[in-house]
Amino acid sequence: MNAIGTVAALKSIFGSKSGGSGGKIGNFMSEIRATGVARTNLFDVEITPPKIILGSKAASKISLYAEGAALSGRTISTVDINRYGYGPHEKIPYSMQYNDFTLQVIGDGQGEMYKFFYNWMQGIVRGDSDVLRDKTDGGGKKAYEVEFKENYAVDIVVRQYNEQGDTIFATRLTDAFPISVPDVSLNWSDSSLMQFSVTFAYLQNILENAGTPMALGKGGIMELSPLQKLVKVGTAVQVLQGLQGTRGIQGALAASTSVRNLF
Repeated sequence: MNAIGTVAALKSIFGSKSGGSGGKIGNFMSEIRATGVARTNLFDVEITPPKIILGSKAASKISLYAEGAALSGRTISTVDINRYGYGPHEKIPYSMQYNDFTLQVIGDGQGEMYKFFYNWMQGIVRGDSDVLRDKTDGGGKKAYEVEFKENYAVDIVVRQYNEQGDTIFATRLTDAFPISVPDVSLNWSDSSLMQFSVTFAYLQNILENAGTPMALGKGGIMELSPLQKLVKVGTAVQVLQGLQGTRGIQGALAASTSVRNLF
């Protein structure tokens, strides 16, 4: 928004003539008014429950507690060659590499989010069985025995929205599964929200609507409903923080009366 304000100030100086800087600035302002800008907080994450924990209801709440997600990058692998055996190097592509996907999660009051990913990883490689006594889990899997991939790998979809509630794009990660949950710090002197990250490996990163123009709502602009505005816990936290002023997120969450009034 600071950039837009700067451009508006420049427009007032240069005017809005059809050519030169004024014309370019006018075109930019028209484009912004027509399409808006993408914001990093307008997103959600959908995870298909894996077969090994199919009965869990926590997967349906991921979009509420997913505070942050990184759109996974991609890199074309290349090899340097000399076309004529000498001279400048030329890069030749031969494969595509994808970065791991990291999801930032807020811990809920019943621990469902943390237990969901714990049970998922335990289902992939059983890591808490009694090796000495050769015990098995309820499914007959012994300690450190690896599950079949078809039972633990799922698709993850990350969607980003514009301010009108339209989907800008959707990224699908195929055959994804968690590979790491780092340490979670607990401290009596710190009353902040419990947060943890989950790192996923996957097979492919597919932008589903890469070649399709985005379909806007009727008239191009429509207001978000109250449910859409509060569809993410992260959005609710931001609203609470604004209501409570300098008290911060923790103070806002402690004010239970304000929380009830908000919802």
